Amino acid sequence: MEIVFGVVNLFSIAAASMLELTILARKFWKEGFALGNLYARLSTFILILVPGYIVAGIPMVAAFVTYLLAENMVLQVFVTAALAEFAVMSLIVYRQN
Repeated sequence: MEIVFGVVNLFSIAAASMLELTILARKFWKEGFALGNLYARLSTFILILVPGYIVAGIPMVAAFVTYLLAENMVLQVFVTAALAEFAVMSLIVYRQN
């Protein structure tokens, strides 16, 4: 059963990666900073990572809350949250082109 959660979590991680790359690309085109100079803009990279961690953690938090309220619905809520994030981020990335 744990492997199912791991495989489904890949959708959430892909959505988080798409969000981080989208934010990074917007900042790059707007500000024109060099990606190789990481330590000069460390705060910028941290601010890019925080939304990605939040997006990746939403299905886990939703599954935990569901476990407390209705234990038999955990997998369905986890799958729904992860796929919804992936679908929304895919639409956002598709619309930017």
